[in-house]
Amino acid sequence: MTEKIAVYGAAFNPPHAGHLDAIAQLLAQVDRVLVVPSYRHAFGKTMAPFAQRVAMVKAALASVSLPPTRVEVDLSEQRLAAAKAAEDPIYSWDLLQETQQRHPDARICLAIGPDNANPAQWQKFYRHEDIDARWQTLVVEERVNVRSSAVRDAIAAGASVPVALLPAEVAQLIDQFGLYR
Repeated sequence: MTEKIAVYGAAFNPPHAGHLDAIAQLLAQVDRVLVVPSYRHAFGKTMAPFAQRVAMVKAALASVSLPPTRVEVDLSEQRLAAAKAAEDPIYSWDLLQETQQRHPDARICLAIGPDNANPAQWQKFYRHEDIDARWQTLVVEERVNVRSSAVRDAIAAGASVPVALLPAEVAQLIDQFGLYR
């Protein structure tokens, strides 16, 4: 049987309950989920340092005891960045190609949210037509209404972020790293 792998890339700036819900949705559809923190965002988003976001993603995943054989933090974008000019973004196309090369017998799927599934937004993706032709996209529902930008704004304003939106382990790392103030 061919393994079905979902590639779930995001800024994870910071990771929150909505991201964890998306992963749970994907686990119901695929054999494995590769959680890929953005190294250089294709749309130019400003992000906390990569290593800190990776640590927060790992903490978020550990907070909900996801099966390690089915969910893995994947550092592909960091590897891809090493082969590109410093200012070049890492595109979903690059990530999918690299993932397919590492897993040649797997069925690779790109996980996206409803915002990116919107045709006007999807058309902004580099080589979106080639992605459509070669791989499946899985649209996860937005069942947990939280945005990383709202979490960052709340922290910057000095508010405490409810654990329902952000795992306590992630909040502790945000404090430890001094992020979003």
